[in-house]
This record gives sequence, structure tokens and C-alpha cells, in this order.
Amino acid sequence: MRRSIFVGLVSAMTGLSGCNNACQEICGRMANYAQDCNIDVPDSEIDACIEDQAAATSDDLKACRQDGSAEDIRTSWTCETLADFWAGGGSIPPPPE
Repeated sequence: MRRSIFVGLVSAMTGLSGCNNACQEICGRMANYAQDCNIDVPDSEIDACIEDQAAATSDDLKACRQDGSAEDIRTSWTCETLADFWAGGGSIPPPPE
């Protein structure tokens, strides 16, 4: 019984996570960080970011996997640069310097 509950839970979690690539996942992380910065990001902007990143190149995907954790984002971006990012439509550029 416990095993079937565990398998069901894992299956449900997998289904909810979708099949986003590493760059698409950054869209959600950046939106979460924006929320922490009291920046309102409409769902439509998050959706547009995810859609744009569906065509990420191999090099982009590699960079997103290497530098796309929530910690990396919080280290590289300030709330101010994050506000500029979302004001610009949520296209993932290199982190600000």
C-alpha cells in the first residue's frame, strides 16, 4: 500500500513539473525572485518567457544548467536589475555585470 502511494505521488509530481528545459525553468525562478522583491510579474510574461526559451540553443541550455540555480540568480541579479528584466519582456540575457 505504501509503495503504491509513493509511486502515485512521484507520478503526480512528475506530471506537474512538465517538460521544461533548463532555460525555461529559469523563467519560473526569476519570477519567484521577483515576487520576493515585490515585483509583480503577470502570468502572461512568465508564459512568454517560457515560450521564448523553448528554442534555446545547445550553448544556451548548457549555460542555463551551469548558472541557472535560484542561488546563482540571486547572486547575479539585484531587485533593480530584475525589475528591468521583467520590464523588458522577460527575455533571458546574460546576467548583469
